[in-house]
Amino acid sequence: MSNLTKEEQFNNLFNKYGNRLITNDNSINQFRITARETISKYTNLDIYFDIIDEPRVNAVASKLNDSYFIAIFSGTIQVFDYLIRKICAHPNILTEFGNSSKECKTTKVYNAVIKNSIHIIEENPPVKPVTKERNRLSQLIFTQAVLNIIFHELGHIVNGHLNFLQLSKINYIEEVQIESTKLSSLESLDRQTLEIDADAFSAIETLRELFTIFNSQEYQDILPCHKSIFKLWSFTRQICWRVMENNYIDKKLLEITHPPTGIRFQYTKIACLDLIKKRGGQKLVDIFEISYESGVYEADEALQTLSEKEQVLPPVLSEKLSTYHFTHGAIIFCHWDTIRVSLLPLDNYCLREPNIYDSANEILEVYQKIISNAQISK
Repeated sequence: MSNLTKEEQFNNLFNKYGNRLITNDNSINQFRITARETISKYTNLDIYFDIIDEPRVNAVASKLNDSYFIAIFSGTIQVFDYLIRKICAHPNILTEFGNSSKECKTTKVYNAVIKNSIHIIEENPPVKPVTKERNRLSQLIFTQAVLNIIFHELGHIVNGHLNFLQLSKINYIEEVQIESTKLSSLESLDRQTLEIDADAFSAIETLRELFTIFNSQEYQDILPCHKSIFKLWSFTRQICWRVMENNYIDKKLLEITHPPTGIRFQYTKIACLDLIKKRGGQKLVDIFEISYESGVYEADEALQTLSEKEQVLPPVLSEKLSTYHFTHGAIIFCHWDTIRVSLLPLDNYCLREPNIYDSANEILEVYQKIISNAQISK
């Protein structure tokens, strides 16, 4: 296996999904190069990034010997590109970014939460924003969307998640769970806790990227203030989560691999508070709290606006969690403190510190009962 090229190892490792994308499309090939350069800035680990020729939306990370691999499905790139162009070409979406009044309402699709690029019905000519500012906005949101996915998979690698899961003979971490495998409550908690940690890594690093852009004033016409940064950032993350969301209908919370979007929303916000407070104190945190919720609401509204179907999203859990979901989120963070000890020797970057999360002390008894029952059932 060591005599194989990285491309051959990539194909062998991910052959159940499809083969490495080979294309003459310069934009796709440049995307591949840029992604690799971005990943190399964060770690000296041997990480190979590439694209799988597969129309579904997904991304996956894996490890082979001492090398790591990140794959994003071509369908993910195509769906994000299409959706974001439609979003920025609509006069009633993200109206405070550029002159949206010059845009025209685009043709609706049946359901804008597209999970496979074969369902894209492209207009003729292809839809795109009218104004220069809205075109630049489209490019910025697309970059943030794909960085969100890439950084999430990178977080699984540099935070030791793949090494941790290999102890249980698990070699892949998928963003969208393709094969439905019944998990024990302990396995489910392990997986959801790692997902929240990868979310935290992705959230912090994508926000840092926007801070860097803001400081350079390259997008001053689009991002004139911190409020606009936070809203655009949360809007983009919510679009990503909705598109990549797993179907957990009729499944219990302790049987699944990824937390529901509402839980991810709440704890990603918490993960960024230290970074924001260091930049601008409590005043900036207050701006962040308001702008974040505004961005999430508008993302859900945007997907509905672009859809013919009356209800394209599950009942909104993003802003106000039910008691059931709030309790589950707290249980995840009790588990975080438990598995963190196991992750530390495997960590190559920096794990999120527990003190940025809710302590969830009131849930501790519930959590301990779950762990006790899991150990008994082994």
